[in-house]
Amino acid sequence: MKSDVSGMKLTIQELATHWKDVNTRLEVMEGRLESMELVTSQISVLQEDLGVANNTIKELRNINTQLKKTMMIETNMLD
Repeated sequence: MKSDVSGMKLTIQELATHWKDVNTRLEVMEGRLESMELVTSQISVLQEDLGVANNTIKELRNINTQLKKTMMIETNMLD
């Protein structure tokens, strides 16, 4: 009977140790998940910024095209 009790204590200690290890791993995983969520949020913001930048580039190209047309018209009028 004593060996069963001592064996049981060891098992409880092993379970406690295992639980602590699992808990530690879960905390690490939660930290990583929070980091990944932050990165995902930052990526979303960057995608929005890229969209704005892309629209600005399109607008600048249109302005450049209009300026070229204006320059051609003015050059032809001077000739």
